[in-house]
Amino acid sequence: MNDNSREGFPQKIPENGDSSDRFGPLRRILYGAISRQLSSISEDIEFSEKKRILLDMIQQNATETLPEKAEEIEQLIHNLENSNFQNDFELREALSISLGDFLSKNFSPTELGERFRENLAKQSGWETANRILMFGVYNDEAHLHIAPVFSESAAEVKRLFLEGLRVLANLLKSDSRLQNIRVITGQSWIVYEHHKLLERMGFNITKLDEAEKVGWAEITKEKFIELYG
Repeated sequence: MNDNSREGFPQKIPENGDSSDRFGPLRRILYGAISRQLSSISEDIEFSEKKRILLDMIQQNATETLPEKAEEIEQLIHNLENSNFQNDFELREALSISLGDFLSKNFSPTELGERFRENLAKQSGWETANRILMFGVYNDEAHLHIAPVFSESAAEVKRLFLEGLRVLANLLKSDSRLQNIRVITGQSWIVYEHHKLLERMGFNITKLDEAEKVGWAEITKEKFIELYG
């Protein structure tokens, strides 16, 4: 997300154009996902073992999302295995660049968005409000998740987000499976970077982690329905 979209969510990637034009937002999404996967690996193991575990995770996730590209993904991972990285930063950079370039050359932004959403729903069990907003139900909470989008403008992403909130508000009123929900929550870098916007939208910002650049937001079910139902 560049400085021109601080109030809007991800920037647009043109449907047609060279990979450099389409790479920025995609690389950022990949870099963040790779960073989260790296952080889940123990710091107590050797870097070479950490590298192997991470590449195995990336290969598995990419293959599950894009099964028809399994052989090409395997070759990409093999090339990275044979590269000499000195630390986590170099590994993250190389992975986000290599995988981003591969994806942008083989798929349109729209196709990528659809594939990511399908795989997220399959792996996590999250439900889809619309093509940008997903949610998971955990006891009495509904957790919001923003699906990766690669083709919409910042204004369109914001419009879709609001549309998704309205869909969820109507579900909270009509779907018996959601009758026990008492609070709607969100946790991500988006909350951290856009906490002022979310406050204007009625959410309470409960925590901002300066070190991890992650924020937490919540809103009661009653207030959510009042604003978006």
